[in-house]
Amino acid sequence: MRNAWRLLLACVLAAGAGLAHGAPFKPYPGAQVDEYTTEAVNRRAASRAGEEMGRTTIYVTTDAYEKVVAFYRRSGREFVMPGGLAQPSDLPEGKKLRQIYLILDGAASLRTSRNWVKIQSPYVGPTWKAEIKPGDTPIRELTAIMHVQAK
Repeated sequence: MRNAWRLLLACVLAAGAGLAHGAPFKPYPGAQVDEYTTEAVNRRAASRAGEEMGRTTIYVTTDAYEKVVAFYRRSGREFVMPGGLAQPSDLPEGKKLRQIYLILDGAASLRTSRNWVKIQSPYVGPTWKAEIKPGDTPIRELTAIMHVQAK
């Protein structure tokens, strides 16, 4: 009987360890890496921290926001930003910015997570790009997937 309890306990602990590690990140099928923004974001983060803190990769797709969210919900748990910061917000031209954060590694928050994604639509790209001229908008009708993998 004692061995049966030990076996059951070992199985429960092994299952819990698997959940704590979480699902590995899988790029959304057909999404393309936004190389320029990915490199710029990582350079800025490293310069502010004095060292590389991990890696952020930004993917974009023409697929609907809801479809992308459904794909990642299978792998992660939604993290609700305090104060409603992830609620849809108004953008120029009457558009609404929608975003969701999903933790992939079972951590309690984004601060403690080492593997999470932010999905956003429309894609509000960087405003520091040299090609953007006054009157241009960095808002594009794409769904963006920002994957953050901390060290």
